Amino acid sequence: MFSVNFAIIIPFIIAALVPLIYRRFKFFHIGWFVMLVPITLFIILARLIPSIASGKTFVHTYKWIPALDINFTTYLDGLSMILGLLITGVGSLVILYSIFYLSTKESLQHFYCYLLLFMGAMLGVVFSDNLMVLYVFWELTSVSSFLLIAFWHHRKGSRQGAQKAMLITVSGGIAMLVGFIMLHTITGSFSIREIVATIGNFTEHSLFIPAMILVLLGAFTKSAQFPFHIWLPDAMEAPTPVSAYLHSATMVKAGIYLVARFTPVFGGDQIWFWTVSGVGMITLFWGSFNAVRQTDLKALLAYSTVSQLGLIMSLLGLGSIALQFGYSNNSILYTQAAFAALFHLINHSTFKGALFMVVGIVDHELGTRDIRRLGGLMAFMPFTFTVAVIGSLSMAGLPPFNGFLSKEMFFTATVQIMKADVFSVQSIGIIFPVVAWVASVFTFVYCMIIIFKTFLGPAQPEKLDKPIHEAPIGMLIAPMILAAFVVGIFFFPNLLGAYILQPAMASIYPTFGNPANLTPSISAWHGLNIELLMTVGVILIGFILFSLLKKWKPIYGLLSSKYTFNAYYNNLLSFAEKQSTIATNGYMTGLLRDYLVYIYAFFILTVGGFFIYSGAFSFDPSTNASIRVYEVILVGVMAIAGVAMLFAKSRMTATLLNGVLGYSIAVFFVIFRAPDLALTQLVVESVTTALFLLAFSHLPDWKKEKVSTKTKMTNAVISVGVGLVVVLVAISVLNYDQFDSISVYFEDAYKLAGGANIVNAILGDFRGFDTMLEVVVLFIAGLGVYTMIKLKAKKEDADSEN
Repeated sequence: MFSVNFAIIIPFIIAALVPLIYRRFKFFHIGWFVMLVPITLFIILARLIPSIASGKTFVHTYKWIPALDINFTTYLDGLSMILGLLITGVGSLVILYSIFYLSTKESLQHFYCYLLLFMGAMLGVVFSDNLMVLYVFWELTSVSSFLLIAFWHHRKGSRQGAQKAMLITVSGGIAMLVGFIMLHTITGSFSIREIVATIGNFTEHSLFIPAMILVLLGAFTKSAQFPFHIWLPDAMEAPTPVSAYLHSATMVKAGIYLVARFTPVFGGDQIWFWTVSGVGMITLFWGSFNAVRQTDLKALLAYSTVSQLGLIMSLLGLGSIALQFGYSNNSILYTQAAFAALFHLINHSTFKGALFMVVGIVDHELGTRDIRRLGGLMAFMPFTFTVAVIGSLSMAGLPPFNGFLSKEMFFTATVQIMKADVFSVQSIGIIFPVVAWVASVFTFVYCMIIIFKTFLGPAQPEKLDKPIHEAPIGMLIAPMILAAFVVGIFFFPNLLGAYILQPAMASIYPTFGNPANLTPSISAWHGLNIELLMTVGVILIGFILFSLLKKWKPIYGLLSSKYTFNAYYNNLLSFAEKQSTIATNGYMTGLLRDYLVYIYAFFILTVGGFFIYSGAFSFDPSTNASIRVYEVILVGVMAIAGVAMLFAKSRMTATLLNGVLGYSIAVFFVIFRAPDLALTQLVVESVTTALFLLAFSHLPDWKKEKVSTKTKMTNAVISVGVGLVVVLVAISVLNYDQFDSISVYFEDAYKLAGGANIVNAILGDFRGFDTMLEVVVLFIAGLGVYTMIKLKAKKEDADSEN
């Protein structure tokens, strides 16, 4: 059986090979080779659909850090199957689209390398069962998306958009990591499956709510929920294939996936219900409201994506209330909200992916996305127009397109939630259908803007940079396939429900028995009811608002740009940069002496402070060996040499006195019967002394510095402090018993490492990897010195020839 682990690893392997293949086979487009990866993975996953639909799951574990309960465990169930199919399926179409969209003069090897890195990271997120592994892949999606958004790095907007996306999503990811660690503290496990199975015993734990909030922060930032949505519009500076992939079907769905995955963990709590559904509703309205004001088609789609993500998020929140009731006929009524969320998640990926590609075609062929310069494109671009109509009407929630089905289910969920008699829903439950309806009206308006302002009305060729013409067939294939799915799902929705959505419901409600009972029959006609009346109202009011758009659109001008979330973000970033500059300039003086003061002061405060705080300073001379006269004499020699260095008038004298200290330590090793250490010390001291003498001979005379009394006092305090702390720590170590001795690791050193000398055994075996890296560092340093000498010699030869 194919291991899901390989589905994650394969994109990373191919990503590493892409630059090599690109250089060797420049005669064909590298995109064709890259496209084989998602196609292959999609076929493999598709073959597992019948097994997943029957209730089977696939678990594979590779031991990674078992001592810390961190293993590379993958888990394929109904929920992860949905995301896996979207990642690979839409990924295949995006790569096909990019082959015709991107110029061969672009850095294609970098683009496809980044895209595969992102694809592998996304697959890692949805297939990982271990929280720590999931977090690693989560942040990899942020890093790879940063590279993709900033692909056109010569554009200032691309760099700033990538930075904003990175800062917001990574910050949320760090919060999520803390939440994961709290969950491990609560349950004792990093396995999502084990946490779901045992969390019922820990809902009263003091860390339960903080963990919930922190996990939601990670999900909200990644899925561009209010008020973290501001990164998504700026990320539209990325090439259109990136927008079609990351911002319709994959990256922005990672947060949705996380909320769905953790619904069985936190879903029975009212804080989860109100936070997820409330933030989702606010995001739904705010995104649709702001989409109408946009004049850039891509920005319009960005805000529409924010809105649609809010819709899905709110549905997951509404569906979580079922866990409060437990499995019953009453609770099944509310599970349909989660079903609608999963259904719309798929539908949104199809129509939004198609629309992003349509906007990319318009921009690619005409040189602009500005609605004010467009119009009348239907006659010149009939295929593009057809796809745009299908995608826009589906997003508006009209038949015969899949968006109509999931939008009706959304209305049903908001109406049904008013009947819930928990969490004080009945008192304010009317808010949900009202906000849903108002947001849907704005959604209808901006969908009409896409169709009428772009493709209908008079053409404006004089405002365009290029002549109006249809896109090449290669660029049309991918959006037409997605448009076909939009129509096909409308006519065969229950096929999708039975094989894809039903097993995913078992993942969200694992204790609700047979998932078939949670899967409603999807139909276009469900009678004359309030949901249908809401849809009719959306169409009527939407058309009126669209017709009067010029009269009421000026209300957007009343919103001051000073008080937007973008303004707050920019001000915060500017403030942080200014303060960090002030702080950096304050301590980065360019003087080595100041940097040493920082290091030694930190050492005194932390080490000395800890020993004082813990009461660890202690000294019991009764157990020590007697001190002999020659040892006192040797210490006196070292003390005299150390003090004399302070008054040395030449580097030569200071170097020799420093050598006295080193050779005296070697003598101590001999006295203490450690000849191997003495030999090592002698060799090291001889080499360093010789190097110092050789280097210093080329330096100018050592002139006495004029140092202020304040500096001298600071030097004296730091020096005495460091010496005192080191001596006290060394003395205290003899009687320190706060921790278990690590000497037990070396009791069988000869048997385990084959070394009779404990020091050699430690260096060569117990910390052999560390020793190897130290040797590598020395080798690199030596190589650098050798290179500099050779370059200097060549330069001198060239100068002498001239």
